[in-house]
Amino acid sequence: MIVNLSRLGKSGTGMWQYSIKFLTALREIADVDAIICSKVHADYFEKLGYAVVTVPNIVSNTSKTSRLRPLVWYVYSYWLALRVLIKFGNKKLVCTTHHTIPLLRNQTITVHDIRPFYYPDSFIQKVYFRFLLKMSVKRCKHVLTVSYTVKD
Repeated sequence: MIVNLSRLGKSGTGMWQYSIKFLTALREIADVDAIICSKVHADYFEKLGYAVVTVPNIVSNTSKTSRLRPLVWYVYSYWLALRVLIKFGNKKLVCTTHHTIPLLRNQTITVHDIRPFYYPDSFIQKVYFRFLLKMSVKRCKHVLTVSYTVKD
C-alpha cells in the first residue's frame, strides 16, 4: 500500500494532524510500502522508517491560495502516476486529501470539505470540485469522509 501525502501542507495544521494519525492507525493494520510526499517532508517520513517518493515542493499545498499551483499539480500528477506504476505497479493507494493521481485505479481518497463545491476560492477550484473530482470519485475504490456534511 502507498499513502499519498503529496498535497499535504505545512506540518502542524489540521490536515497534517489528521494524516499523521491516519498513517499511524493504518500502519497497525496494513503494510505501507511507501509514502508520496513533498521534499520538505521527506526527512520526517524517512526517520519513521518509510520508503519515500518525493514530489517538488511547488506542487505541495501551502496556506496561501494559488491559482497556478493546482495547474502545476494536475500536469505533474500524470508524471507521478507513471513513476508510481513503474515502481509499485497497481498497489493500493490511499490519499489523505481529495487529490487523486490520474491513471491509477486502485485508489482511496479522503474528502474533508465540500465548501469549495459551493464557495470555491478560485475558478480552477470550482472546475476541480464540480467536474474533475466527480470523475475521480467514480474511479476510486473507496471514498473516506471525515464529516457528516461530506458524507451526506
